[in-house]
Amino acid sequence: MNYVSRIVEEIGPKDRYGEITRKVCQYLKAGIPEVWMVDPVEQSITIYYATRFEVYEFPGQQEDEILPDGSCRLSDFFNPLTPKSVHPR
Repeated sequence: MNYVSRIVEEIGPKDRYGEITRKVCQYLKAGIPEVWMVDPVEQSITIYYATRFEVYEFPGQQEDEILPDGSCRLSDFFNPLTPKSVHPR
């Protein structure tokens, strides 16, 4: 029985297109319904499903656009985090 509903991976600077494609195919063949590939350089998220894929880009789409499952906004991935306070050591 498959308990994983989604895999989210960040594409690193050394990742190659062929490796990424292979990973996505392996996850989908294993029965994982969604594979999210987050590209911090391009500021995009590609969501792969068994029969299609969707690309979300930031900026370019509405900053507050909610991703398909409603769990997070596109801007949550790419807005820089600003610390609320700095604690000296």
